[in-house]
Amino acid sequence: MSHHYRCTHQGCRQRVTLRHPLTWYLRPRRCPACRQELSGSLDHTVRERARRFVCSCDGYHFPHRRGSKWCVHSTVEITDHDYQQRYGDRSDHVSSA
Repeated sequence: MSHHYRCTHQGCRQRVTLRHPLTWYLRPRRCPACRQELSGSLDHTVRERARRFVCSCDGYHFPHRRGSKWCVHSTVEITDHDYQQRYGDRSDHVSSA
């Protein structure tokens, strides 16, 4: 899980994404733009935006982004080539008479 922070230095306000929470790091993390130390302010707008697009339809067996390729709410046309890539070639499973 990525942790989104926003630089609190006046005039910078750049978004910074870290792999771990700030308390996990031994040395203080710095903003790549202004080189000031990051404080513990999480960027809640990024988290809310990601939560808004979560879908739990039957297209995938896990929570996923709404409108992705196999999602029920997708507008993408699924082709035979896509089915073959996902499920394999069906000619292997058909028994010849």
